[in-house]
Amino acid sequence: MSESEPPTSNTPSNPPSTKAEVNADAKELRRLRSDFDRKGSQIKMFANADASLLGLGTQILSEVLAGVALGWGADALLGTERRWIVVGSITGVVVAMVTLTRTAMRLTARQKLEDARKRAKHPPTT
Repeated sequence: MSESEPPTSNTPSNPPSTKAEVNADAKELRRLRSDFDRKGSQIKMFANADASLLGLGTQILSEVLAGVALGWGADALLGTERRWIVVGSITGVVVAMVTLTRTAMRLTARQKLEDARKRAKHPPTT
């Protein structure tokens, strides 16, 4: 762009001069605001998901460690060498996997319910 050509975009030094330009700017502003609101809600959704996954990971870890601790305690009380710690750790892993599966199924059902509500609220137009 040379110095003799006027700027093509609306800037503070070049305000919109016609009603069509004002309407176009207003439409662009609404689109940008909508994008911003949608991205903000997505960020909140991902933050909630991260917190939920952190809690689930902590629960799984504690279940495995509890199984190991119970097995270690049983070995110490019974005088066995490593029999019950193996049983306890396997039990802890099984309990953790059951918890993970149940949580995943519950979250999937909740997501399907939310999707069905959104579809009912905003049916597709044909």
